[in-house]
Amino acid sequence: MLQVGPIEQITNIDRNVLRLGIFELKILQEVPPKVAINEAIELAKSYGGPASGKFVNGVLGSIYKDIPEDEKAALEEKTKKKDKFLLKKQKLKKKLNLSLLKKHREKMTTKHQVLKR
Repeated sequence: MLQVGPIEQITNIDRNVLRLGIFELKILQEVPPKVAINEAIELAKSYGGPASGKFVNGVLGSIYKDIPEDEKAALEEKTKKKDKFLLKKQKLKKKLNLSLLKKHREKMTTKHQVLKR
């Protein structure tokens, strides 16, 4: 297990980025673990100090290593199913939007024709 040291020595930005990353990895589990880690690294690089990205990567990478393999596989499967669901949802939403847009155009064309008379 990675020993970080006293929590008070970690900058506020790094500590909060780690909180978010750990929450996404261990509790939320809605995004693939590697995506959660990469997002946390990017946040740390953007808002933390020069070594924040490497530090966050090390801590979250260590936590990810400690997750049992069967749990990792289940997590990957869960996020794949969710991705498929979201893709279907986006397609349906697009169809609905196109249908609504078509109806709106028809309505506007009818209004325009009435106004022309």
